[in-house]
This record gives sequence, C-alpha cells and structure tokens, in this order.
Amino acid sequence: SEDEEEEEEEEEEGEGESREGGLPPHLRECAFYQSRNTGFGRGTQYLLAQQKSRLLWVVTRPNSGLCPYEMASADLDFKYRRVDIRQDLANLEERDRADAPAPSPADEEEGAEGAAPEG
Repeated sequence: SEDEEEEEEEEEEGEGESREGGLPPHLRECAFYQSRNTGFGRGTQYLLAQQKSRLLWVVTRPNSGLCPYEMASADLDFKYRRVDIRQDLANLEERDRADAPAPSPADEEEGAEGAAPEG
C-alpha cells in the first residue's frame, strides 16, 4: 500500500543516523576544549571532544585517553571552553613576530654590500 511505501522511504532517508540519534560521520564535529576551572596544582586541563550525536560527545584526555562514557553537550559547555586553534596559532605567530629582534644597522649594511651592482 501507499502508506507502507511512504514509511519505507522515510526509513531510508534516516539511515545515516542510528536509533540513538547518532550523526553521520560527515556531520560530526571534533574540537579541542580547555577547562574553565583549574584544579589544585593541576593547572588548565585540555581534552578532545568528538560529537557522537546531537547531545553526546566522546571525550579523550591526553593523560588518561578515551573516556568510557559520553559527555552531554550541556556538561561540556559548562565545564570547558572551546579552543579555536586557528586563532591561537595566529596569535602565536603574531607574538613571535613581535618578539623577534629587529635587524641591526650592521646587518642591513652587510646585506647591501653583498648585493650585485646595478647596470
């Protein structure tokens, strides 16, 4: 019947997601996070979070590895701040350029002496 065909089409459209609401691989996010609070003597903690579904994330910590449980999106956002790696790298490059020593006049003269004469 037509109703059965419509139900089959709807099921086929949703095949990319599991019954638990998992996302297809091309829609999953992956990001680094930094702890909002520092523990006693621990400093700032970092982790890698991979989206499993719309509300759950798989967490991997550098010191303990893959966690055996998922973290809810609300908990992840409450405890951690998402790190924008591209922006952090740009900030580091800018800082390195600012910290680099300026060329001295002697260095500039040496460069001019080694230049080929025009003509």
